[in-house]
Amino acid sequence: MDDALAGGAPEVVTAAVVEAMHTLEVMVDRTGWTSGWGLGLILDRRGDRVLAGHTGAMPGFLASLSLDRATRSVAVALSNATRGAAVGPLSADLVDAVIDGRLGAEPLADAAPWVALGEVPAELDGVLGRWWSEAAETVFTWRADGLHALLIGAAASSETRFERLDRDRWRAVAGRFTGERLIVRRDRAGEVAALEWATYPFTRTPR
Repeated sequence: MDDALAGGAPEVVTAAVVEAMHTLEVMVDRTGWTSGWGLGLILDRRGDRVLAGHTGAMPGFLASLSLDRATRSVAVALSNATRGAAVGPLSADLVDAVIDGRLGAEPLADAAPWVALGEVPAELDGVLGRWWSEAAETVFTWRADGLHALLIGAAASSETRFERLDRDRWRAVAGRFTGERLIVRRDRAGEVAALEWATYPFTRTPR
């Protein structure tokens, strides 16, 4: 399909339709002239280059496709998140990197080594995953160095790491709300019902 959008499969998408898809119809950014729409495609002007493509989303999923018609370079970005992952700029940056010869310039040996996560403590059963507080989504994960929390849409540098105090109490030792306690609230059956962090209540669904 990506080749058809670039004009490489006229039996699928005719040349006239491809031309219309890549021809500016609506200017979104009328000041900087950086973003607009062709026929069904987003047109993203990056310097002297205009990339075409589209983004897509549904709860728990984000996607983006970017292509350069002249070189027929294509990139796709996917994420299992509802928001906070900038897949549109990522796919466009990848196309630019391919065309400019920057992709793969760094040797793979320089990549960070893989580290085993280790066994997740039993008391975190029901704690990990997606939680909401004041309509903001936070994802709790288990890493090699312990429990972490990331506010979706915030910078990665704001990710919080916790240390364990006891079965249902943790303290933030780095990142957002450093020094504040995370408390796991359970129901009468002992199942995790809610979280409380820095006095803010967290629930499994937005409220």
